Amino acid sequence: MSRKCFTAPTGVPEVVAAASLALAVMQSARAERWADVVADAREIARDIALTGDQVSLLNRHAGALALLRARSGSTASIAGCPECGRFQIAASTVKTCLATTGCTGAMVRAVPARAS
Repeated sequence: MSRKCFTAPTGVPEVVAAASLALAVMQSARAERWADVVADAREIARDIALTGDQVSLLNRHAGALALLRARSGSTASIAGCPECGRFQIAASTVKTCLATTGCTGAMVRAVPARAS
């Protein structure tokens, strides 16, 4: 049986790419929280293949990924602003940046990365 691979989106804030990859891993592992993935990493690694760059990306944003939730019917994702670089938790689409006062950036919400 081959392991699943995922492709994180490009052209988005780095925290959004990390959250997208994490959401795909969480979905595949049927994990509700990122902490569940971390706790069961060896077992999950049998079914999911991540590149060294992907692991580094996830590690750099571990604090933000701890805020993710993936439950059936509701997901707490991350939306990042390409203008100010800040992020916020988002349960649905967020149009404008609310993370920084006066920022006019358009937020980008993380969705699960594509399987490749």
